[in-house]
Amino acid sequence: MIQSAADEFNAPIMNLKTELGKVRIWTTGVALCSMLAGCAHHREFSGAEQRAMATPPAFLTGSMALVLTNGRSYSAQIVFETKTVWGSTQAVSGNFAAAGTKLAFEPELTKSARKNAQAKMVFVWDTVQSSGYALNDALQGYAPFSGPVRFTNIVAGKQNTAPQQLLGHECEEETVIVNGEDGSINRLQVWRATDLRGFPLRIVSGDTNSSSLTFSKIQFGPPTELLMSSEGFTKYESPEAMVTELVARQHNLSRRSEAASEYPANLQHQPPRPGQSY
Repeated sequence: MIQSAADEFNAPIMNLKTELGKVRIWTTGVALCSMLAGCAHHREFSGAEQRAMATPPAFLTGSMALVLTNGRSYSAQIVFETKTVWGSTQAVSGNFAAAGTKLAFEPELTKSARKNAQAKMVFVWDTVQSSGYALNDALQGYAPFSGPVRFTNIVAGKQNTAPQQLLGHECEEETVIVNGEDGSINRLQVWRATDLRGFPLRIVSGDTNSSSLTFSKIQFGPPTELLMSSEGFTKYESPEAMVTELVARQHNLSRRSEAASEYPANLQHQPPRPGQSY
């Protein structure tokens, strides 16, 4: 009689423990899946975005780079515009830094990729060595690259024109000739700000005006973190190979997240095993 009463008293408690145990397991599964989904909640890169991420900007590896070296270290924001064969203009903007003969550029992410911090790349270039490397912090990796032509000589001559106002600075125009080892002669128009000790505020490719580089928010001082070394980073064969690895890892993480997100739904249909503790 007493035993029956005890059983009747304990039965609701045991059922409650069982239900609470199920809730705890389900909640833990949801939390785990949410964590994985949060890590992988990034839209995968399109083919065009992958190509853009892996391509060093032309101003960094081309003739303009020799104009960008300065006696003082500095950082700035830049806009690089190029005209296509169809007459449209493509623009790339981002953060820029220079120290001696070394330059670094971090492109601003496209609107569709801004929520994906893994897409951030930094391109570092040495104008003396005519070589550089791309860095990706998410992979802790770097990949060497080189330019199409080695540029070795630069000659500048001021234009006999009146000073011009550009972005709030008084500038003097000059013509710059940059020679390449392949025999090429590259003509640039440069506007130097007199109040910034002749800083090249704007550079335009000479004869065709096919590209231009404009600086803003210039700050002189020690080089920023953009000019970081590749020491301690994993080496990849090329920027393309590094981007391919980044995309593969992102895809695998997304697949694991999708698989894990099905776990709580499946768990609800699994009755607890006899003797299973909660």
